[in-house]
Amino acid sequence: MLTGERSQKMHKPLFALIVVFLPVFLLLGCGLIKHRAIPAEVSWAKSYGGAVGDWAYSTQQTSDGGYIVPGETYSFGASSWDFWVLKLNSDGTISWQKTYGGTRDDYAPSIQQTSDGGYIVAGYNSSFGAGNDDFWVLKLNSEGAVSWQKTYGGTRDDHAHSIQQTRDGGYIVAGSTRSFGAGWGDFWVLKLKSDGTVSWQKSYGDDGEGQAKSIQQTSDGGYIVAGDTESFGADGPGLLGSQTEQRGHSMLAENLRRHRR
Repeated sequence: MLTGERSQKMHKPLFALIVVFLPVFLLLGCGLIKHRAIPAEVSWAKSYGGAVGDWAYSTQQTSDGGYIVPGETYSFGASSWDFWVLKLNSDGTISWQKTYGGTRDDYAPSIQQTSDGGYIVAGYNSSFGAGNDDFWVLKLNSEGAVSWQKTYGGTRDDHAHSIQQTRDGGYIVAGSTRSFGAGWGDFWVLKLKSDGTVSWQKSYGDDGEGQAKSIQQTSDGGYIVAGDTESFGADGPGLLGSQTEQRGHSMLAENLRRHRR
């Protein structure tokens, strides 16, 4: 059965990709000075989808000058909402497109082209795995065929929102967990080896709800994580940026806890 949020999505059947030229700004001295604003010019705009509901969540330019787009579809696939990945040429025409999923809802917000020319996709699914929703990571080859796929999670909801290939050939994944940590919904970061096995995993949070939305490896070999939290800062949801060391120890989160107390 579809949730209210999913049901509302059914009324928006297509997703669109628009390529524009944005206004230009120059950073001079200590201030941001608007040097010259160029009106946005649309190079091309295309929509993709079927008769029901289709959503895109991110995009990346690929090494061949085209684009890779992950999202979810109710128009195509096995049943309910499935991962939907489109590989586009530089003019927006479809090179290939594939769906991935089972009989329940599957959602793909993050994708990155990998050093071998394939792709790594992260999201969550309720079709497979241990709990209601689990992290779901797929390694695709350059044509979208699955090289490997793994789920990660416990008996409750665990949602992956961001993935990046790391310099050692593995992957770093960030999202939220209700299965581990404090239990209300904590940041959850997994370091994966190149074959998807877990190198280490850590949760970050306190007595409020939080979810990590973006992660990136930093120049010192650690990671920077951003998301929203109710555990720190002012009352109610807020933004949190947390830097971790190579093994995932959170320096900023520990400092925030000490300050709060």
